[in-house]
Amino acid sequence: MPWRWPSYDSIAERAAAERTALVARVPAQVLAGIKARLDSSDHKARVQANNWAGKLVAEILGLDPKPDRDQIKEMLAAWIDAGELESSTFPTNIGTRNRT
Repeated sequence: MPWRWPSYDSIAERAAAERTALVARVPAQVLAGIKARLDSSDHKARVQANNWAGKLVAEILGLDPKPDRDQIKEMLAAWIDAGELESSTFPTNIGTRNRT
């Protein structure tokens, strides 16, 4: 059977499954703590921000925000995809409430 390039949909499905698996190891209580801390702060969605939300995630999960940046970005994206977190474009806060 000849090899075919994977379709965009299959790549997207695989990426979504990997994101789900990445955050599945985070207990619900820990996620609730992350959400509470994000909601009560001014953390930003942009990685370049001094108060990037990923730094808070790293602190809580015992990760290093520099070498683990890609993993943390994927975790934040997975929680956004799952509806656990929201990211607004203006301001660029990240949390669970609608910030307009």
